[in-house]
Amino acid sequence: MDSLLVCHGRGNLRTMKSIPSTSSTKAVPTHSHTDSCHVCGGALQIERRYEVSDRLALALFAALCRSMNLEPYTRGRKTSSVVYVMAPDAATHEQLWTRYKTLVPELDQQLLGVTANFIRQHYGIDVPIAPRT
Repeated sequence: MDSLLVCHGRGNLRTMKSIPSTSSTKAVPTHSHTDSCHVCGGALQIERRYEVSDRLALALFAALCRSMNLEPYTRGRKTSSVVYVMAPDAATHEQLWTRYKTLVPELDQQLLGVTANFIRQHYGIDVPIAPRT
């Protein structure tokens, strides 16, 4: 996941500092939440880039973001699997990603059940569906 330290002060998005990418299990080094933009004095936030595999996982990710008062967004016509999120600190991003990774297997299991029921209802056969690896 790529991260940037940014400011939205005076209605303009400014990139203040690039933050090195880390694995999803490590905290991203960043300024404290109390740091402010040297240009406008506004609060700095961390923008992080996430790659989400499919449209159902994207719906889950967007719902998680909104439940944390974060708004996911895309840029232009880039692939729909790339989503950006602004948060006040790296800990918020880590909490979001941890919750997402915990819920994806649960969503997948429920979708597999729905798919198996659909096949059973429409074709009258039981098809074993292996979970994602």
